[in-house]
Amino acid sequence: MKKFALVISILPISMLCADANRMIDTNKYDNIFNQLAQKRAGLTDDQIQAVKSPFPVFNDNRDDSRGGVNQNQEYILTGVFGDRAKINDTWYKLGDYIGNYNLRKVEARSVVLSNDAGDNIEIRLQGTKNVNISFR
Repeated sequence: MKKFALVISILPISMLCADANRMIDTNKYDNIFNQLAQKRAGLTDDQIQAVKSPFPVFNDNRDDSRGGVNQNQEYILTGVFGDRAKINDTWYKLGDYIGNYNLRKVEARSVVLSNDAGDNIEIRLQGTKNVNISFR
């Protein structure tokens, strides 16, 4: 009986809250959605083309034929890891082209580059501050 009395007393309160929720003014939200649906003016194609790129362009002696470094540039080996070598601050894997040279051989402390004419360049690691990494 107590449960029934509790339900009967809560029922009118919940009906009042439901009526209060129905009385929310939706006109404000309708206006917002109508404003969003209107066509917005943006930039014209000419204005977009006139915008200067925010990214700087550097001339870094790249060889356009293969995307690597120019063959006259000095090659500096700074790291070796497995079949990969870090030459001039870029990682290359075995078989990749660095300018006109191909990374042919990767050893623990040196790499061998060769070009199509058969010229070979051996590059050795500089210094002794390298870290040896081994895994099982």
